[in-house]
Parts: sequence; C-alpha cells; structure tokens
Amino acid sequence: MSDTPRHEIDVQRRELLRRAGLLGAAGLAAPVSAFAQARPAAPAGSAPLCTAGSLPSDLLPPPAPKLGKGDLVDNRFRITYERSIPATVNVLTQHFAALSERNLAGIADTLHFPFAVHEQFSIRMPVVVKSRDEFMASPPASVGTTLKPVRFSKQDSWLRAGLYDVLVGIEVLQFNPVMCNASMTYDRYDENGKLVHRCEGVYLVSNNDGKWAIQVFSTIFTPAMDIGVQWPDALAIAFRPRMNHVLGIWDDDSTILPGLARHDSYPSVSVTGGGVGTITSNAVNDPMRPFATKGVATRLRIQEGPNQGGQGRGNRPPADPNAPRRTRWDSVQDGFQEINKGERGGSTVKMRDARVLHHNSNKIHLVAGVERWNTSGEELSVTTQVQIVSYKKGIWARDIDFGYFDTHARINDIPILSK
Repeated sequence: MSDTPRHEIDVQRRELLRRAGLLGAAGLAAPVSAFAQARPAAPAGSAPLCTAGSLPSDLLPPPAPKLGKGDLVDNRFRITYERSIPATVNVLTQHFAALSERNLAGIADTLHFPFAVHEQFSIRMPVVVKSRDEFMASPPASVGTTLKPVRFSKQDSWLRAGLYDVLVGIEVLQFNPVMCNASMTYDRYDENGKLVHRCEGVYLVSNNDGKWAIQVFSTIFTPAMDIGVQWPDALAIAFRPRMNHVLGIWDDDSTILPGLARHDSYPSVSVTGGGVGTITSNAVNDPMRPFATKGVATRLRIQEGPNQGGQGRGNRPPADPNAPRRTRWDSVQDGFQEINKGERGGSTVKMRDARVLHHNSNKIHLVAGVERWNTSGEELSVTTQVQIVSYKKGIWARDIDFGYFDTHARINDIPILSK
C-alpha cells in the first residue's frame, strides 16, 4: 500500500482532473456528472451508458481567431479540435456501447435526424432515415438489433442471439469547430469466442443546434475468413473519381461531371463545406460563418432524384452560345483576384496523407482531398475529407462526401499584395 497521505492523493487527483479540463478553474468541486446528458433508462439488467453528451457552451459560436480577408480557419487554431475531437470520441463510444447492448433507443440517441448510412450493398445505398420514429420502427441493418438475421425486411438485421461485439479502436481523421470525421472498428464474436466478422466504419459527427451526434456514416462488414483480403482494382481506382472531379472543373467538361466522378443514383446525400469556395465566396468577409451551430437543424444535403429537366448533379443548363465563354476556372480566378493574394495555379489530388482506410470488392472508405498551389508551385491550402467510393453499374465513382476540412491554409500566411 502507498505511504502517500490520503489528502495528498486527493490533491493530486484533483490537479490531474483540472489539467485534463474536467474541472473548471472556478469550480474544482463541480461534479463530472454535469457533463452527462439525460439518457432514457437502459435495458433491464444493464448499467446506464457513461457518456459526456453535449455542454451548454455547444450552442454558442466558437470564439473567432484573428483572421483577415481570404483567411481560413485551419488546424493551427485550437477551436478546430479542443471540443470537436473529445465530443466525437464520446459520441462514438456511446454509439458502440449502445450497439453492443442491442439498445436501439441508445443508438438513436447518438444520431441526428435525418441521417444517412451507406451499408453493404451499394446499389441500394445510401439509406436515409428521416426521423427517430422511422428509425425505431425500421432501423438500417448495420445498427439493427433484432436477433434474427433477415435481409431487406422492416426489421433488417445481421444479428443473432449469442453474438457479442469487441471494440478494436477509434481513429480521428479530420476536424473543425463543428464537425469531425473518425473511423471505428469492432469485431463480432459468437458464443464460443470465435470471430464471425469485422465491422470497419467511418462516421461524421457534427454539432447541430448544440447537440453532437452522428450525421452520416458508412460500414463495411467483412467475414472473418476474408479480413485482410485486398482487391487490386479497388486500390488502383480509389483516387480516380476525385481526380475526374478536378479534371471536369479544369476542362469545364460536363461529360466528366458527374458520370466519371460521382454516381447519378438516388437518393444522393453529402455533407459539404470548406475548400476553395470558402476562400473565394462571401465567407471571406466572415470566416466563422460556416461554423454556426445555433438553429442548425441538419448538415446533411439530400437529393431525392434528378433536377427538373433531367439535369443530374454537376450538369448545368446549356449555355447561351452567343455569350462570352466563361469556365468554372474563370470564376475561381475571379475569387482569387478579389482577395488579392496572387493567382491560383492548380491543384493536386493524391496528397501525402491520402489513403484507403477500408475496402472490399465494391466499396472503398477513402481519405482524400486537394492540395492547391499558385502559379509558381507554392502551396495555398490543403483540404481533406472522407469519401465513399463504390462500384455501381460497371463504374467506380463517389457516393458520399463526408464534409470538407481546411487542414492547412497557407493562404493565411501570404500577405495581401500591393496593387
């Protein structure tokens, strides 16, 4: 037994909590339970879930750093990570705990509504669930809790009695003041301790009106005998849809967008933000505008079908043949002239931190993005995101974009040029 006096142990423990941010300077005696959200009762025989939930401050706009015209909020600023990362890890921990307890109400507590999930079979994906009642009546299979494996039914589920889940790990991928992408892996075993399959998922957790929860996610379930199997065509093609997107803009070629860049299947969902548009749009006058929380009902964009007139995503109505030709590149250059920090030269898609997270024969979880540079080859900004790339109707293309995160904005460090 330690010879350290009890009162010194208490002082050391309280100092550790203070440094970890769990106790405020004004209230070292503040109970940790103040961080807990009210939860519905857990299933009979199980302990309540231990979660951090949301804080009153999550309704407030994050404090704005000193930024100039054309500057961006990137990961040099603590507001991008000091709340979003711990909130996301807490939400995913709660999500896994509820899933492992087969607690459907607990799972629902970790979700925003509407939410979207991309599951195992790509042609039918993604699934959009618009309300909590809809979720409780008919949950998607990857988070279903019915202990009878059935496909494509009202109570879709891949579970049976006796299976149990083991958390493998959580990895934070991208973050900003109101959103965070993370991957989570867990294994599922049978009652004899034999591995049945592994679930590898990617999750976007967002702060909507003060509540942190999952807005969109994707799962890949791999049978135990196939864990580690690689599909060369998936690995070879993984980054090409993103490159096609950039080429379609550079060449102003609507035959590339969206056909070879993004699937024209519906419903279509995405969570967007960040990128070059943030530099050159009206947001340059208010760099914090994209990070509003109060009153935000959802960050999920849902398109149920083609636009009127048969125009799919990325296609525009035919241009007036007599009008001066202006490409998308022209509008980008206009924006750079407005902020007066030099000319944009181009961009590179496959970056130093880009990688395939998980994949199987018809689906890829991908970390990708764009490095932008000026005409002399100097970096301007780096944006990254999680993308779901899938194989449908004979082509690999993007299905969902999980936000867009400005990880490094060198443009902040470039002085405004003299005119």
